[in-house]
Amino acid sequence: MPRVIGGIDLPSSKKAHWLYKHIVKEKITITDSCVAAELAKTIENSYRDVNIAFANEMALVCESMGVNIYEIIELINARHDRHMHLPGAGVGGHCLPKDPWLLRYGLMRYGSNSREPEFISLGRRINDYMPIHMIELIGMAFSDHQQEFHDAVIAVLGVAYLENSDDVRNAPARTVISLLKSRNAQVRIHDPYIKELDGLSVDQDFWEVVTQSNCLVFMTKHSQYYDIDLEKLKKVMKLPIIVDGRNIFDQKQVENLGFSYKGVGKG
Repeated sequence: MPRVIGGIDLPSSKKAHWLYKHIVKEKITITDSCVAAELAKTIENSYRDVNIAFANEMALVCESMGVNIYEIIELINARHDRHMHLPGAGVGGHCLPKDPWLLRYGLMRYGSNSREPEFISLGRRINDYMPIHMIELIGMAFSDHQQEFHDAVIAVLGVAYLENSDDVRNAPARTVISLLKSRNAQVRIHDPYIKELDGLSVDQDFWEVVTQSNCLVFMTKHSQYYDIDLEKLKKVMKLPIIVDGRNIFDQKQVENLGFSYKGVGKG
């Protein structure tokens, strides 16, 4: 990826540039200062975080209105000068959950005007809420069956924050697992790339995890999950509930097969 370098003075920046040019293939740009370089980093990631937050909030709007947010996004993005982001079960990774707060800290610590940066603070709150909303969707799915999910066997599928990776930094699945355990659910965890998460065992055998489960909660869109034999899945589950946080499944298809389905942004 391109790199931005800002040193405490020009000689420092030039030495950093000399170092980075040996390992970075893309463009390297020298800015006027450390502050400018840091702002380029934190504003870029805050921009992404705010755009994702907008998509997440509109997903909640569409759920309430009984409309599929993904159809709306497709209609909006049909214009080539539009690019609405995708909603989901939460935002993880090393950068987006922290860089808006670093930007806010820098403003409050060093800025001449300490006015609250409302966009980025609100965006963070919305994105942090999405794993909690997954718990709400699980509760609604069980209510459709006139059941509570206390003591239910719930499989959380995908704990990496990014698909087809083993990166669990700030993964939203952590919040979902913690909240499920606080409600005495029997949580099973699957991820094809991870064996352990915060002392919890993560199984890599998908069918062992889902067999006799009451609910499947998809937190990561690993490519493996797109190739599931849904008819077989329906047979091995004790209660066929799917809660889809990443738009992996076609709602009509899984409902026609007899699943109860809830998805972020799907009415």
